[in-house]
Amino acid sequence: MYIFLFCKYNMTDNFPEQADVVVLGTGLCESMVAAALSRIGKKVVNIDRNSYYSSQWSTFSFNALQQWASFHQSNHSNHKIIEGSMKIPLFEENVISNIFIHSCIPEKNAEYFETNFEEKTGQKENNINKSVEEMVNISQEVYIETKLDKVHNPVHNHNPNTSSKNSDNPMINSYNNANQMHLDATILSNLDDTIPINFEKKIQSNSDNSNPLSLDNTVSNNSDNTNPTKLDNPILINSDISPINVNFVNNKKSEKSILCQAKVLKGDGVTVEDFQMLSHKFNLDICFKLLYSNGPLVNTIIKANISHYIDFTVVNRIVMFMDGAVVEVPCNRSDVFTSPILGVIEKRHLMKFLTYCFECALEESELSEELDLPFVEFLKAKQLSESLQKFIIYSIAMVKPEIKALHAVKEIKYFLMSLGKYGKSPFIWPLYGIGELPQAFSRMSAVFGGVYCLNKNAEEICIDFESNKCTGLIIDNKIIRCEHIVMEKSYLPSYFKSSPKAESISRAILITNKSLLSSVEECLTFMTIPPVNGKINLVRVLELGPASSACPAGLFILYLICNQDQTAKEDLEVYTKLLTEGCTSCLADVANNGKPRLLWSLYFNQNSDCFYENLPENLFVGSMPGTSLGFQAAVKEAEIIFKSIAPNENFMIPVPNPEDILWTDYDDATIKEDGIVNMEA
Repeated sequence: MYIFLFCKYNMTDNFPEQADVVVLGTGLCESMVAAALSRIGKKVVNIDRNSYYSSQWSTFSFNALQQWASFHQSNHSNHKIIEGSMKIPLFEENVISNIFIHSCIPEKNAEYFETNFEEKTGQKENNINKSVEEMVNISQEVYIETKLDKVHNPVHNHNPNTSSKNSDNPMINSYNNANQMHLDATILSNLDDTIPINFEKKIQSNSDNSNPLSLDNTVSNNSDNTNPTKLDNPILINSDISPINVNFVNNKKSEKSILCQAKVLKGDGVTVEDFQMLSHKFNLDICFKLLYSNGPLVNTIIKANISHYIDFTVVNRIVMFMDGAVVEVPCNRSDVFTSPILGVIEKRHLMKFLTYCFECALEESELSEELDLPFVEFLKAKQLSESLQKFIIYSIAMVKPEIKALHAVKEIKYFLMSLGKYGKSPFIWPLYGIGELPQAFSRMSAVFGGVYCLNKNAEEICIDFESNKCTGLIIDNKIIRCEHIVMEKSYLPSYFKSSPKAESISRAILITNKSLLSSVEECLTFMTIPPVNGKINLVRVLELGPASSACPAGLFILYLICNQDQTAKEDLEVYTKLLTEGCTSCLADVANNGKPRLLWSLYFNQNSDCFYENLPENLFVGSMPGTSLGFQAAVKEAEIIFKSIAPNENFMIPVPNPEDILWTDYDDATIKEDGIVNMEA
């Protein structure tokens, strides 16, 4: 097994004075570059101004997300341009703007806790399960908080400095979210076999790589991955806890947390304070993207042999708006021919068109003139009906109608190549959020000697203008000498920016009480909505529920994203109203077939791109998340940066399996390119 050493320096520690590469930021691109360089033996120092990993790709608890928003509301950029200076100051750019938070439920209800709580939990310790069952009549779905909350998860808790539960500090390390939610998932998986949270899919690197995604119907903390035993008492699930005498956490906060979960499930008198009490059960992403099952990021994770760092599940439903209703999109041949939303002739035309897209070579020299047309005109030339055109544009290609047909056909081909690999749809999603992806590569970097320093920002960048190269960074008035610098775009000094204003995207995070489209089993749902009410941008929507470890039982999360036209609220509020009902303080106050109720919302703009020029030869810049659906751009960019630094090395050499390590003499250890460690005496 591996020992993960995240070297975190503070003000009093001796900071490294020399490195091969200094990386600023722990976003996905930067983490991939750091992992690949550490793997080939480069000395990498990774510095992040935040106290959490993943930078603009982070995942937060509910409390941490609110404080993250408050931090960016009060933070303002401070830029300076010093012409001809040997040292260029690095000032933090506020890449988050136009933050708007709105709650449709009361902030708190102290009277409810003072009366109902005491009445319904009279015998606090001995009858707490019975009390909760009487309140909600659904005891098998209640999160039971015991001293297990204080037990470190031996599988996922790799960082010894972040072993406690989520803090209310806005600079919280996002490892805590994943670790605690894994523990909560274990508790839930033992409460009842039917609870959807124990449905997981995990990418594993098999020797033949024939089916790297395997289905695991239970969550286990055991090192041998055996299924946990189903016990008569669902609380007794950890061998460290005596099955004879289970002691509950005897404090009012823990008991309130149980009652809060009961209130959410019942839908009665829910407040923001309840969400705050259940904060660690939320994993909320400030950016969302989907992994194509056969895409470059999945293939890179398998190639690097780090799939055991991340758990995945399938996005098993794609939906669209048709005649004012949300309907499911057929994603395979059998579903197409049984779908009621398409006519018989339309089904035949659709299959013929998809076959054309899949077989299209898309070579520049062989392109026909029709592929240079706008996509909607291209579809008309194929004599497809208007309803089928909308179906293809917004549910398969997921592009604007006016985009070039060439680009749209490439997107369709990419869609088709990932269909059916791990499920009906071409997409998978990392449990516990997108923030897990950069962290996986950070762990890989740490295994091979990468040094990580959080909550620290470089003050100045040293440049030799004669050679047009960076020579180092100044931190705490000390210089770190380095051969190369890699930084997230938000760290780039304004001295190098050719455009003062960066392009931006609009995002929204919504908490609702039910799914957009009810079904027997909980689904991860994705949809693309065309522009409405005079808007000019299409909007992508992802819905997550408790099965994805995004929120407590009884709630759902909606992510909305589009290119910025006005503020995020102005861009996306009309779509929020389209998808959800108005504000209410009662989760249960909704018709069975009605829209989900909006309970809480956050809108904000995030810079996605900026233009720069005249960079030093050894300074490389990684992009922000952007509006693209997948991770193709980030992976490609990381590989280009790696090849620029180490042109003769292979990108992302796999981590060796423990069974492949031959231990003879540690001093003479060598690691081959195929990942096998050979210890020759």
